[in-house]
Amino acid sequence: MKPFDSLRKLFGAIGGGENRHGADNGMISCDEAKTRLFEFLDGELPEISHAEVERHVEVCKACYPRFQFERHFLDALQAAEERGTASPELRDRILKVLAEEGANGSS
Repeated sequence: MKPFDSLRKLFGAIGGGENRHGADNGMISCDEAKTRLFEFLDGELPEISHAEVERHVEVCKACYPRFQFERHFLDALQAAEERGTASPELRDRILKVLAEEGANGSS
């Protein structure tokens, strides 16, 4: 048995696909969790909404990596702000990503 199979058995099957969590198990959907993610990370959600997003990202293997990435990004941004400036390398990487996103028509 693979490690993820063991976890699925322990916590209940988590199927593939974006909106797999919802009213049937009392959890908010992946889309709803993503919509609230930045407010969650900034501590700007009401207590009940915060708890819903927290519960979702704790068990959703599709949303948890994005949550981790965004949290680490915000931590790095805050650390750079505390130092007073971002490194030239970080600034160049961010500008490159923004330019690529703009060229691809993404928002």
